[in-house]
Amino acid sequence: MITVYLGLGIFAIGIIIFALALLYQGDGSSGQKLMQYFLMATLVQNAGYLLELTSSGMEAAIVAVKVQYIGAVVVPISYCYFMFGYCYKKAPGRILNILRIIDAFVLVLVFTCDIHNIYYRQISWMTDESGHGYLRLEYGLGYWIFMVCGTALPYILSIYALIRARVKNPQYAAERKYG
Repeated sequence: MITVYLGLGIFAIGIIIFALALLYQGDGSSGQKLMQYFLMATLVQNAGYLLELTSSGMEAAIVAVKVQYIGAVVVPISYCYFMFGYCYKKAPGRILNILRIIDAFVLVLVFTCDIHNIYYRQISWMTDESGHGYLRLEYGLGYWIFMVCGTALPYILSIYALIRARVKNPQYAAERKYG
């Protein structure tokens, strides 16, 4: 099963690199730049996950989780900015700035998780019956703050932008010009 996850992760990273290459050949519009931020953050997040998956010990796995969160805190916010730009709506700057500050705080919590139990209440190294080691994480308050403020709210705002654009202009999709 671990081989399937590794294969899918490597495939996903390859697709992201291909998409980034296509975007770099474009005209550099603000939408393309936002999509590049989103894709680069996704690339870092996926690379961190693969590092965690292939780590041989607890210390290496914790470093991989920290790398993973560098991308994880950027993906939802950059996606939200992209969706507001795509829908020709002004992004709620104050709200997103507050969420970015919370994301920065979460990143500090993750990078210092070795010295407190705010983000992870407990971290342990487990081994399954086939000998593959993995982290067992018990989440603390910081994790739930990230789930709400760093993940759920940006995606809810993105869905709001899409619905609002569709309601205000039912012919929205037909009017988009591609090419």
